[in-house]
Amino acid sequence: DKCFDRNVQQYTYEFCPFGQNTQKDTGAYSGTSLGSFKKWSGPEGEKYTRQHYGDGQQCWNGPKRSTDITIQCGVENELVEVTEPAKCEYEFTFRTPLACPDPDVGVHEEL
Repeated sequence: DKCFDRNVQQYTYEFCPFGQNTQKDTGAYSGTSLGSFKKWSGPEGEKYTRQHYGDGQQCWNGPKRSTDITIQCGVENELVEVTEPAKCEYEFTFRTPLACPDPDVGVHEEL
C-alpha cells in the first residue's frame, strides 16, 4: 500500500507498486493515470527486473498512457528517475533492497 514520489519540473510522479501510477501538477490533489500494473516484463532470466503498467488515461491525439518500471538494487526504497522517452510512454527507475542479491542464497553452512 506504499507509494513513492519524485518531483520533476512542475510535476509530481507517484509510483505505487502493483497499483496505479500517477502524474500530478505539484500541489494538486488528483492526477493523471499513467497506468495500472499489468505484468512483470523483464527479459528472460531477469523477469522480475521490470514491470509494465498500462491502460492509463488517454493522451490527447495519442495512446493511452503507460509506464515501464526498471527495478534496481538500492539501499532504500526510492523512485530515482522519471523520463518520458515517447509521447505518453513513461520510464521510471525504482531502487529497493528487495532487488539486491541475497548473500545467503546458495550458501550452506556445515553444522
